[in-house]
Amino acid sequence: MDIINKFSSEARKVSEDELSIIIVDDMHFSRAVIRQTLSEFGYSDIRVASSGAEVLRMLDMRAADVLLADWVMPEMNGLELTGSVRELGKSRHWYTSIILFTTKEGTNAIGEAFSHGVDDYINKPVNSFELLARVYSAGRVAKLQNKLLQQSEALHNLQSHQETLITLDLLTGLPNKHEFRKRLDNSIKQSNTRGGSFCVAVIKVANLEDINDHFGHEVGDQILMSVSRKLRRQIRPLDFLGRYKGDRFAIILHNDMAVLHGAKILRRIVQNITAKPIASSSGLLDISVSVGALTGSNKKSPGTPRKIEKHLANALQKAAQKGQNAITLLQSSG
Repeated sequence: MDIINKFSSEARKVSEDELSIIIVDDMHFSRAVIRQTLSEFGYSDIRVASSGAEVLRMLDMRAADVLLADWVMPEMNGLELTGSVRELGKSRHWYTSIILFTTKEGTNAIGEAFSHGVDDYINKPVNSFELLARVYSAGRVAKLQNKLLQQSEALHNLQSHQETLITLDLLTGLPNKHEFRKRLDNSIKQSNTRGGSFCVAVIKVANLEDINDHFGHEVGDQILMSVSRKLRRQIRPLDFLGRYKGDRFAIILHNDMAVLHGAKILRRIVQNITAKPIASSSGLLDISVSVGALTGSNKKSPGTPRKIEKHLANALQKAAQKGQNAITLLQSSG
């Protein structure tokens, strides 16, 4: 009896941490008995539902730490509900401990429950002390899991923030994608307010993946550094050159005649970087590229940076379909 009293005291401490519980059973009497039992031990944040669909609506409004569910229910059984709760938890970055009530016995039933993501189970008829012990344990697991999820999300957000503060690509020393987007936004604003035009392009080293597969990523990095040096020699100081990502470089040409001469400038750049094989530790290697580009002006604005990037992706895909060293230049339609 002393053990029960001591455990009950510990459980009440957990309940004071505002453990959120949902009980679902298609039998009203069963829901009421379980709720009454938990309430007597100090749990106050208890919601009850008569179906799996009702549980999902509740979770959509507010998360829960522990879900107590009957295994056998019409329309959506406990295992199906578990799957839906786990999917919702992934999207919300929240973990709910799930306990099933069941009359099923044997290792096959236990294995089936755990394979579907259930945390624990209680055999019917439910023993009050066992119920308290299982909820107490499930609550501790949920609190720990959610603390870890919150820490992981905070770390991810911090890492994302730090990445935005870094403006240079470590391999090539060129401005990175974040800096490209800033410069692109400035180019759009400058074109809209001061007039003039610009041409933005993404140059992809089309066969870099094959080079990485055959010679290793170290050789692939050597190719990227050589291409970046070639591009630097082709780009004027007032223009922009950056590494967009992986096998791609980004260029912004600021020129009053960019709409008319963009294609000519890009053909010259492609010719320069592909005319001769590039030296590497595995010998001389030929490269091929694909170029997707878009022109913009104050008369025909191409839109926001994000919209322009979508146009560039489409143009790059069309260029790749044309064959080696092809260029697809889209004119802004305003």
